[in-house]
Amino acid sequence: MDKKEIFELFGEDAYRVNHNGKVYRDLRKRVSSAHRAVKGLLKKIDGIAELEEYVDSGQWLRDFEADERGEFSPSLCRDAMTEDALYDLFEDIRTLRLEMKRFLKA
Repeated sequence: MDKKEIFELFGEDAYRVNHNGKVYRDLRKRVSSAHRAVKGLLKKIDGIAELEEYVDSGQWLRDFEADERGEFSPSLCRDAMTEDALYDLFEDIRTLRLEMKRFLKA
């Protein structure tokens, strides 16, 4: 039933109750999902610092250059060998932190 049908059949009070029930259901689902995601990120918080240190230390660049020379097995995971991928991840983390700060202020 759409909102016009509910309003016409049951009145304004029923529409309001139905509408807020849907808002609640949507928020409950999103909060539960966000909670699981935040818990998962907190379990990996050390990984953020580890990757930042890897890049900042210069070791990433040395590994990248060695990889370019073919010194590593092709079977290795190379997800961290792409500068753009690392930059995008760090930018996504920064954006997420800002969004969470906004959420906390709301």
